[in-house]
Amino acid sequence: MHPPNHSVSREASILVTGGTGFLGSYLLRYLLAYGYTNIRALCRPTSDFALLDGVRDRIDWVEADILDFMDVQEAVSGADRVFHCAAFISFHRGEKRRMIRANREGTANVVNACLYGGVKKLIHSSSIAALGRGKREKTVTEETKWENNPNNSDYAVSKFLAEQEVWRGFEEGLDMAIVNPSLILGSGNWVGFNTQRIFRLGLQGFPFYATGATGLVDVRDVARMMIHLSESPISGERFICNSANWSYRKLSSQIAEELGKKPPAIPFGPVLRAIAPPLIGIQSRITGRTPSVTRQTAHLTSLDYAFDNGKSLKALNWHYIPPELTIKQTAAQLMEAGKDSWKPGVLELY
Repeated sequence: MHPPNHSVSREASILVTGGTGFLGSYLLRYLLAYGYTNIRALCRPTSDFALLDGVRDRIDWVEADILDFMDVQEAVSGADRVFHCAAFISFHRGEKRRMIRANREGTANVVNACLYGGVKKLIHSSSIAALGRGKREKTVTEETKWENNPNNSDYAVSKFLAEQEVWRGFEEGLDMAIVNPSLILGSGNWVGFNTQRIFRLGLQGFPFYATGATGLVDVRDVARMMIHLSESPISGERFICNSANWSYRKLSSQIAEELGKKPPAIPFGPVLRAIAPPLIGIQSRITGRTPSVTRQTAHLTSLDYAFDNGKSLKALNWHYIPPELTIKQTAAQLMEAGKDSWKPGVLELY
């Protein structure tokens, strides 16, 4: 599906931010698989390279702080194309300022470094969250106008502001394209607060299901779409990257089925949404662990929205990996990881 554009030089200089993360690690693997040989990626002194087992040494790692413009400018210097995947994700009120600063200012630094360095193209990994969730319109498209309302999380605000920096760069002459993924599924780090947590909850036989609905997409589709856009003449456009719209109940049930567990049968309704977050918050303060549910996640997963992928289907002729296949493959790797100290998983590249 969607082979690389062989008319594009594989010797082009590539820079990736967020390369040690979930999406960034798959992006790096695809770039290598497509034959790119001059790849740099940002890292921090504390970066975990577990998701890049077997390919780490084929990448030139640059230690840099995304919030330090001089660091970013030095890293971007000489790059032909930049993929910006670095982002701070949190749904905890106490981290709002830190997250907005990291996502907006970090993106501004990348955009400015691209402008000053003469980068040929920037591909920005945004989110469906950056498109906003209106109070009346329940189907979101690339043309949806942002509304300030309680249905937009702090993370959504931070990604919206980050995306505005990319649009500013376009107005100042930067060639760019934006990908807005829905909920990204796939194998990765099984431990921590991430999308793999949905699969871990399924393995534990978690009895509750969220009452809302959202979009789902395979991490491989997101990585491949970013590369596809980097190799195309498309500029000044954004694309929702979404395979299908499912209810959370369907998602949880499908995961449970693949893991050989009973599907969740208890709705996480208004009463639970009101009492669970503060109780879990108290528990997290005692244990020092990240809370599994916050007021924001409880509210967001109760909302029922759909995300229109029509633009990517038509303009890019995209063929998405079905969520059923992603879930089947990810669940199989999770069960194997349980036998091997929860070693991070990587789905086969298509």
